[in-house]
Amino acid sequence: MRNEYLLKRKHFSCTECGKCCTGSGVVWANRAELDAIRGIVEGGRHDHDAFVAAYVDVDEMERRGVDLGAEDWYILKNAETKLDGAEHCIFLDPSTNLCEIYQARPLQCLTFPFWPELLSSRAWREEASVCEGIVLEEDEDDVAADPTRNPLTPPDEKLRKLNSFEDYLKTFPYNGTYH
Repeated sequence: MRNEYLLKRKHFSCTECGKCCTGSGVVWANRAELDAIRGIVEGGRHDHDAFVAAYVDVDEMERRGVDLGAEDWYILKNAETKLDGAEHCIFLDPSTNLCEIYQARPLQCLTFPFWPELLSSRAWREEASVCEGIVLEEDEDDVAADPTRNPLTPPDEKLRKLNSFEDYLKTFPYNGTYH
């Protein structure tokens, strides 16, 4: 019930702008997610170690004290070139602003912006200043009526995403450092 209440006035309509894939945060993937991504990238021709070398930010993992050999969690690299001066995920195509691994994107990406810490009114407003898909309550009717916009995320999907992410965080071994 608590989650349903928190989500009641939180609306999202993805504009496919790619801004959620840029900035200073990191994207974590567990072993199963990394294997699914590897299956998409170049048809899965990389073996695990070669894929990790090409797409995992080993330096960032070391800075965060994550032992690459002992853990089944990985931080994805950012691309070497910046997009409008900002870092961006290595899997964001800057020419289209679309995710190249969309069908296998990590749960962290799949559930954005329905993360627990974003559901307070203040955090939601702050995130809306970065993500144009986050719909503030006063704009809800305008967005819902705009035929050029993607539809608002349905209530059951919002709840499913939040619950999935909360369950995911229970298995995440690095408290509070997933982005």
